[in-house]
Order: sequence, then structure tokens, then C-alpha cells
Amino acid sequence: MFRGKWVRYLRGAQYTNESGCGIDDVQNCIKFRWPDMEFMKWRWKPNGCELPVFDAARFLELVRGKSMAFVGDSLAGKWKPNAVIVVPVE
Repeated sequence: MFRGKWVRYLRGAQYTNESGCGIDDVQNCIKFRWPDMEFMKWRWKPNGCELPVFDAARFLELVRGKSMAFVGDSLAGKWKPNAVIVVPVE
């Protein structure tokens, strides 16, 4: 899982400023006109296995009715921007 390479993923990220996902300004490359949006068209490919594209609907179904804890000081202010990617874009 930790050894691999970045590969092109032409579908790109499913969240943008228009998707209403609440990206904080300090992490908002689109709002502040990052000159090249190509960074959104890559995904991690681990050596020796196929990592499926994250399926937000499936994940939410699996955790429905369960408790989830985010542990660690470094997660205190960072869980929200990372949790944004589990919300399906419609």
C-alpha cells in the first residue's frame, strides 16, 4: 500500500468549489487560482494490487448505524476537509 506510483486518472476529483463541499480557504487551490488543475487528475496505484476508486455510497452504507472515532492531535482540525470526499457529488 505504501509503495507504488501516481497514475493518470482522467475523471479527476469529484469535489470542486461548485460541489458545495465546504473546502476551507487555506486548502482551496481552485478559489485562489492555482495555475494548473492537472494535480486533480492523478490517483495512487500501490505496487502489487488494484486499489478501487473510493465508493462513497458503499462506504456510508457500511458505516450506517456505527460509531466512528478520529484519534490523534493532528486530526483535530483536519477531519472535516478529509471527510468531504466521502460525500457523493450529485
